This record gives sequence, C-alpha cells and structure tokens, in this order.
Amino acid sequence: MAVRLLDTNIVSFVLKGHSLATGYQQHLAGYTLAISFMTLAEMREGAILAGWGKRRVARLETTLNQLLLAQ
Repeated sequence: MAVRLLDTNIVSFVLKGHSLATGYQQHLAGYTLAISFMTLAEMREGAILAGWGKRRVARLETTLNQLLLAQ
C-alpha cells in the first residue's frame, strides 16, 4: 500500500476533528499514513505548551506511534 507523509497541520486537523480536515480526507483514504520525526516533535511540543494532562498525552502518543511505525 502507498504511504502518505502527513505534515503537522494535517495531523492536527484530523486529530482535532477540525472542519479543515474534511478537505484532506479524499487524499488520505486508502493510504498508509505516516509522519516525520519533526511532526512528532511539533505535536509533542504543542501538547506540552497547551498543558495537556497525562491521559490526553497518552492518547496522542499512541496515535503518533501508530503513524511513526507505518510501513
């Protein structure tokens, strides 16, 4: 299966259920989704700066790890 590398803003839109994510869905469907180490770092930084709790950070980490390990 082909892989799509997602930028930080797209990951953020999708995880938040933002209305802007809708426009990207057609470009993501049917692909294995992946992120770069930079997107991983930016998403973690955003969670820290926003003061997310342990539970929410754990859910984020699970999702990010799934995207990092995409093959």
